[in-house]
Amino acid sequence: MEGKDLSAFDALGRLKEGNKIYINAAHGVGDISPERRLYTSKNGQKPYAVIVSCSDS
Repeated sequence: MEGKDLSAFDALGRLKEGNKIYINAAHGVGDISPERRLYTSKNGQKPYAVIVSCSDS
C-alpha cells in the first residue's frame, strides 16, 4: 500500500490495527540501528498520517 493515496477510512483502519499490535507487543521489533537511521535521514519518510495532540495534557 506504500506510495498510494489512502482514504481517511483506510488510514484510520491502519492506525487502529497498528495500535492493537503495539498494545499487545511483549517487546519492540523495530530496526533502530545506526544504519537504518542514516538511511532514513538520507531517504526521508513517507507517513500516511500525522497525529496532533496537546503536549501538556
